[in-house]
Amino acid sequence: MVTDRVVARFRPHGGRLFFPGAALVLLTGLWGFSSSLVTEAWLGVTVAVVYTLAVIALVIYPWMLWLASRVVITAKRVVVTRGIFRRERREVLLSRVTEVVLRRSAGQLIVGAGDIELRVGDGEPAELRGIAHPILVQEVITDLAHAAERTPRSSD
Repeated sequence: MVTDRVVARFRPHGGRLFFPGAALVLLTGLWGFSSSLVTEAWLGVTVAVVYTLAVIALVIYPWMLWLASRVVITAKRVVVTRGIFRRERREVLLSRVTEVVLRRSAGQLIVGAGDIELRVGDGEPAELRGIAHPILVQEVITDLAHAAERTPRSSD
């Protein structure tokens, strides 16, 4: 078995963690404020449970999703892995890529992120969402796709 040379390995842009971070600060402040107003013990437990559930849903889950998302670019393929409870792994052979499309919203332009779409013949396009340094990644994928086009395929 011949191993593929890894060109790049990265996660989505860290800007995705801004809102979970802001939510943690806001929730902690609200929890402290509401805890100071509570006089009943059962109400204090209720506030703590609501805080815990909110932190899990708004902070920990998005952070875990970000950690579970990964893109690996090799000399022959792009591998996109995402998901926590249901893992999805998608491989796109660079020799089959016909077009590399870069899309950036206004917010992504500000933080230096972007979405890259890999169009593969008649198949469903693969998306790399929220990628840091998207112009560089697009150039690398385009160069590798052209190199894979020129390289004759070996019969395995």
